[in-house]
Amino acid sequence: MKVEIASGGHLSPLVLRGDGKVEEIVCEGMLVGAVPDPSFGCREFRLAPGELVLLYSDGLTEARGGMSGREIYGDERLVDALAAASACRQRRSPSGWSSSRPNGSPVARTTTSPS
Repeated sequence: MKVEIASGGHLSPLVLRGDGKVEEIVCEGMLVGAVPDPSFGCREFRLAPGELVLLYSDGLTEARGGMSGREIYGDERLVDALAAASACRQRRSPSGWSSSRPNGSPVARTTTSPS
């Protein structure tokens, strides 16, 4: 499946490949609303059957928790969790899911390529 994304200063999507590796899809663009005439980056990539793309906000990577309640989740932990999920994935994959913070704003969205 061909995927095309555009970025207005968003975090780079992560792709969980069929071999369990996590790939960052770099797509640079100017922050929406920061300048009067922003430029947006575009990027195309392919998802093979069963592969997954994760679109997420900084609400996920900046979430606090851990033993102290103040530890930031961070990018590295997200990549590790996504790679670990590959090892545990069931054959039945949802076409999408979202998780929301208390204020209802989306934190993450996934899409898998059809089999």
